[in-house]
Amino acid sequence: MDFVTPGYRPSRLSGVEVWHHAEEAADVVARLALLVCDVAAAMEVELGCKPSCTLRLCVYHSNDNAATALGRNVPPTMLMAPRLASDWSLIVCQSPKVDPRNGDWPQMRRHLAHEVAHVMLADLTGGTRKLGDGGHSLRIRSWFDEGFAEVAAAVVCARPDIIERYLATPSETAWSEDELDAALDDIGSPRRPAAFAEAVRRVQVGYRGRTLRDVVHEMEAVARL
Repeated sequence: MDFVTPGYRPSRLSGVEVWHHAEEAADVVARLALLVCDVAAAMEVELGCKPSCTLRLCVYHSNDNAATALGRNVPPTMLMAPRLASDWSLIVCQSPKVDPRNGDWPQMRRHLAHEVAHVMLADLTGGTRKLGDGGHSLRIRSWFDEGFAEVAAAVVCARPDIIERYLATPSETAWSEDELDAALDDIGSPRRPAAFAEAVRRVQVGYRGRTLRDVVHEMEAVARL
């Protein structure tokens, strides 16, 4: 299976299919499955729909496992959604064994909510993505994809302070949509943090006084490729 380490086995917990190392702590696997289930349910309420795809989670037992499966070096706290498709989508994260910060459950819940938002948005817009393909089949601009995911995560995790922090940081440049997308698509770009903040600000402006469902329906046309 794409992006899953050979030899990992699946467990179905809390309605989520979790792929993991045989020696991964059972309580860690169960907690991560519960977090994904929890934020997915909250996202479904906010968006008024359920994803049509099967949601899978892979928990890497080591950073080497993560780097090999993803085909690139990644930091020990990395998590992402490397596959978004109509049949099944995959979110990957790393074990607390790799880095203790991966066992900070409130923080992990928010990060997983961000990735679940990517899954839900791709499902709603008919987009697909596979790590390394340049995101050309997502059907929406990268700035909307990233900005929406961060706003949605803050909403379902009741963390308005996160958005306020982005809003309190003024933009240092007048970004065009193409510039925003280019900076966000290049993980190594020094402009990426500033582009991310700008993307969040743009989506938040559309969200104020509305629901996440409204944001998707009202902003999707503007952000569609």
